Amino acid sequence: GATLIVSESHNLPLVSFSITFVGGGNQFEPVGKRGVASLTTSMLTEGTTTKTGDQLSDALQLLGTGISSGVGAEEGSLGFVSTTKNFEATLAILADEMLNSTFPAEALERLRARTLVSLTQAKDQPNTIGAQVFAKILYSEAHPYGQRMTETSVKAITRDDIVAFQKAYFQPGRAIIT
Repeated sequence: GATLIVSESHNLPLVSFSITFVGGGNQFEPVGKRGVASLTTSMLTEGTTTKTGDQLSDALQLLGTGISSGVGAEEGSLGFVSTTKNFEATLAILADEMLNSTFPAEALERLRARTLVSLTQAKDQPNTIGAQVFAKILYSEAHPYGQRMTETSVKAITRDDIVAFQKAYFQPGRAIIT
């Protein structure tokens, strides 16, 4: 059910691969659990049923590439750039992370702590404060556009929430593969 778009250029032995998912945190994050999308994509690299997080990292380093992932307000993406020779091996790692992540509890706590520190630091950033207040006033807290990740919402996220988000979000019918 995914849409595939291919644009070939044989000038360089590189492949740029991306999966873009239509819809983002505004559509898929539950109220009171803002931040689950961010934690989910951060945890994709923490281990799968076949490899530990360190093994995934080592494998990507040996291939000379890295996988980027993220979910924004209106869309999410996973992607990488690799040499043509290493494309299939890199794609296999991306598929393993997307489909077989184990979301270890200790990784969740480490990433939650890092996120809470970032939220605390953001309280000193006038641009961040202004954006949060503006969104609440313009849309209200009842609308997804007026909701933001907070310390309370991050603390409320469980491993089960992350597993549920991963299963609901990474669906081929909403994917555009380029």
